[in-house]
Amino acid sequence: MSVQTLRQRAFSGKAGSTAKADHYRQWNEADDQVLSELRGHTTIERYLDPEDPRFDPASTATNKINVETESLEDAYRFRVIANKRFMPW
Repeated sequence: MSVQTLRQRAFSGKAGSTAKADHYRQWNEADDQVLSELRGHTTIERYLDPEDPRFDPASTATNKINVETESLEDAYRFRVIANKRFMPW
């Protein structure tokens, strides 16, 4: 990933105008600033929790998942395995 913190110059026109919305949609190299930058990588694991009561056939949970006919998309969980910041200098 490469991430930047950006700051745009403030809009100096009339508040509530459509020009204000257009102002913030455009980046101006002469006036706007990049405040900081970070490069790195993150390893993320997607997994299913076998202890989730939605998978237990004996459970009385109202949101049980029928694994044979329903998507498991809502049951997935995510965890961060590793973070590394690139600092070559």
